[in-house]
Amino acid sequence: MLRERLDEYIRNTSQIRELSNPDPAKLDSAGAYSKVLRDNFLLIGQIAQKNRAILSEVLEPLLCSKDPLPEEIVSALNQFSESLLDASSVNSLDIPLSYIVSVRLFEDAMQGDDPGRKLRQSDYLISSCYSMINLTKRLGFGADACFRFREYGFLAADYIKKFYDRHVLASLEEETLRELVLIDSRFMVCLYEGSREDAVLCQENLDILKRSADLAKNPAIRALVPHYDWRYHLFRCMEYAGATPEHNNSRGCTLAQRRYICEICERLLEIWDSDPAYYSNVSPRIYVKLETLKNQFLSGRLKREHYLDQLVSLYRECEESRGFSAAEEVHYIIGIPLEYIYALERPPGFVTKENDYVSASGPWECLTPKQADTLTRFYHMIEERALYTIGTSSNAYLLEFLSMLIMHFIEVPQVSCEEFCLSVMRALHPPTYVHSLMVGEISECLCGNVLRLAPEHLAGVRGYETVEDVRTHAKEILAFVRHAALCHDFGKIPLIDIIFVYGRRLFDFEFDLIREHPDLGIAMLERIPGMRAYGDIVRGHHKWHDNSDGYPGSFSLEHSKDAPLVDIVTCADCMDAATDTIGRSYNRGKTLDEYIAEVEEGSGTRYAAFLPKLLRDPQVYAQLNMILEKGREGYYRETYQKLVEKRM
Repeated sequence: MLRERLDEYIRNTSQIRELSNPDPAKLDSAGAYSKVLRDNFLLIGQIAQKNRAILSEVLEPLLCSKDPLPEEIVSALNQFSESLLDASSVNSLDIPLSYIVSVRLFEDAMQGDDPGRKLRQSDYLISSCYSMINLTKRLGFGADACFRFREYGFLAADYIKKFYDRHVLASLEEETLRELVLIDSRFMVCLYEGSREDAVLCQENLDILKRSADLAKNPAIRALVPHYDWRYHLFRCMEYAGATPEHNNSRGCTLAQRRYICEICERLLEIWDSDPAYYSNVSPRIYVKLETLKNQFLSGRLKREHYLDQLVSLYRECEESRGFSAAEEVHYIIGIPLEYIYALERPPGFVTKENDYVSASGPWECLTPKQADTLTRFYHMIEERALYTIGTSSNAYLLEFLSMLIMHFIEVPQVSCEEFCLSVMRALHPPTYVHSLMVGEISECLCGNVLRLAPEHLAGVRGYETVEDVRTHAKEILAFVRHAALCHDFGKIPLIDIIFVYGRRLFDFEFDLIREHPDLGIAMLERIPGMRAYGDIVRGHHKWHDNSDGYPGSFSLEHSKDAPLVDIVTCADCMDAATDTIGRSYNRGKTLDEYIAEVEEGSGTRYAAFLPKLLRDPQVYAQLNMILEKGREGYYRETYQKLVEKRM
């Protein structure tokens, strides 16, 4: 019975994923697309109720209990966790739930005396922790966000290390368990991902890989695992060492460490070239070449201009190649442009520093025409191949690289950061894209009518101190509020797979991550001069007018000269979310009158006191009704047409 209910949950979750993002290319019109979205979300609501019942009636009692788990329940939970988490394809159904189940199974196994089960649960837990680290590190909050998952993973890794002694390893009767020890002896370095500027952790990472390689070279260990692919193992150890610096040397490898890693990568490329027939089944040569170039640059063995040229050449090779997995495609199509941008951020002489994590600013001010053309080409290729060809088939990996790209985005004349982020939203979650467009139009409508009816409410915004200044600069204010509103949810891009978990209630730590999206949006936009001014609107659109509730706690409307504009965008954001009946909720949308009643009830607390009168104005009411009834349909029609065009 347990296995059947858990299998039902997996089927339901898979169905919800398909329903929440239908392929517009399979539909014959924009009207059909809107109808399918609306119908699908009603169906999602019904399926979600079934999933919540399974969680509350079946799974939660097992997870909360401290009693030992019977063998048949352990087997069912392991199968369930594996179905939720597919680390090999980086396309998982529910990483957080898999992690919670893995923790329960690990803790239960550690209470027993079966070393085989302890090893298997340690292996599962490391994979789950790694997936959670990958999920959280893309938020840009680094070690703090990853700490809890890394620490649990280290508990599992410590148990596995007990079997490094050949006598202890020999005590395992199954050869597959001995192989598992060897696999995890190198794979456990994944737990160090997401660490920030910590050379000590970098050295631990490298030492673990050296120890793993030493195990592979030990004749006594080899004799215990005669069917193991030792050549593959040693290659992977070297490959993982090459990845140690991670994005832009964000982990803070010292110059000595980077030079050591560079030597490993150069040797790795030689090994690959010595037997392409074998190693092409391990890793594509393009990946090995990229890691080698990157570490040659980071260690000072490759000049920046030559490195940039080499990256362009390698990218051209990727464009002409096919047959990559979804994860590999992401790594090349987005990863190479990322390395190009990182190189542009590097100041001259950086290799003389022992720990040189660089957070540069403003490199786009001095781009050469050639560099600008290269970035333009990169951005267009990312949109064509990474967003619309790969889509959500490698969602977690795609979001990691896209998040880093946006964090370091360099604008070029042909591609703005705003345009790129909207394109990402349109490709990965069309309802959020439409929501952004709706909030932009509603905000412009509300602001325009405040300018018409009561411009005194806007005195002081954008530095326009008097009512006359406000009237004189009305066009600038309207353009500002519309664009700021379009950008208000960009911080959700790295969180798309968390925010739109429709089949269950969010866990507490997921809510904590979601509450970071305003600050994450600021981190994305503050490096772009033309978008930096949107900061208060992006940060404050979830704060109550009187600061008594909402998030983030670090932001206060009292200290913002743009507070009236924040109030307007907050109202527009809530209005669209409350009234949407097509693509963002499986609950019944409110009518405009119901939403206005909510604003009236919260006047002076959640909402600004000038809003109820504004919303009840007959002309404003009519305009809003038109936007909500016709505008949303129009935006979904436009979205459908663009998605079909891009995917053809």
